Amino acid sequence: MILALCLLLLPFAFTSPTGLSGEDIDSDGIKDSLERALLIKFSPEFMLSTEECDALPSEFIPGGQAPQLLAKNGTIYGQVFPVAFSGKPGFFIEIHYYHLWEWDCGINGHAFDAEHVSVLLSAYAFSDSANDWRAAYWYAAAHEKTVCDAGHGTSGSFINAERQGPTVWISAGKHASYLDRELCRGGCGGDDCSRMRPMNISRLINLGEPGAPLNGASWIEWQGWPLADKMQTDFPEKVLAILNASDRHGMIPVNDSQAPVKGTILVSSATAGALGSTNRKTGAALSTAGEAVGKSLDKSKTGTGTALTRTFRAIWKALGGGAEEKPDETEP
Repeated sequence: MILALCLLLLPFAFTSPTGLSGEDIDSDGIKDSLERALLIKFSPEFMLSTEECDALPSEFIPGGQAPQLLAKNGTIYGQVFPVAFSGKPGFFIEIHYYHLWEWDCGINGHAFDAEHVSVLLSAYAFSDSANDWRAAYWYAAAHEKTVCDAGHGTSGSFINAERQGPTVWISAGKHASYLDRELCRGGCGGDDCSRMRPMNISRLINLGEPGAPLNGASWIEWQGWPLADKMQTDFPEKVLAILNASDRHGMIPVNDSQAPVKGTILVSSATAGALGSTNRKTGAALSTAGEAVGKSLDKSKTGTGTALTRTFRAIWKALGGGAEEKPDETEP
């Protein structure tokens, strides 16, 4: 058993509170030793862009009230807590894996970015060993609580992640998480997962709970980022109903924003990309439209309004808009 645990710890260093295996320092009803074992067992493989502008997920100095960068070294922070469901037999544990960044350096970037994926585990009892726990569902957060929300979930069986962690794709600059690479363009078109590489997790650190932080993570409730809000369950009854209705097959949007709104922002992202001469690609139709904007602007300043109007019409047609439903062409 000792040898097996040592082998599990080889890929990365695990930071946890000191003490006996029977301790529960964050007082959540789960022994610290089980939290450690589950965090390791279900740790995902994270895929990062080779063009990631913020290098790697950050580790922050313990003990401060606000996050202060210690190193950009590929640290992943974990949270393990029990959840209960009325009328459902068995016991459930939810784990969040946070990749925290000093910068969101994509479109509309900002300092300090908190992103995550999560898993809902089930077993017959909390006394069961880590080997007895199975992943019922996984959830990936992508642009949460925005009009571009592309958060999605799926069953552990669908992605072969009932007994282990899945592969998670992290978009360049914006750091949205995806359980399928093909979903990466779903968040209003600003995400890019085209040139990716596996990330080595250097440290896996248990954050504890809001109000009961571990390992000096007193900065989790800092108001400058939404980390504390993300430390609530990702599997409320409403989300579970959506995932259960999928019959455990496919990637299911669970916080999907309205498609027309996403379409509008997709158009805006393509135009901004063309004007800024970026290399982002949001599909063949949008790339063509972006090039048209650039060429039109180069031809004549006076023809900009007309060129943009034509471009928007072309984008609308490429996105499947009908002849009777055209975007508003009124100039601001």
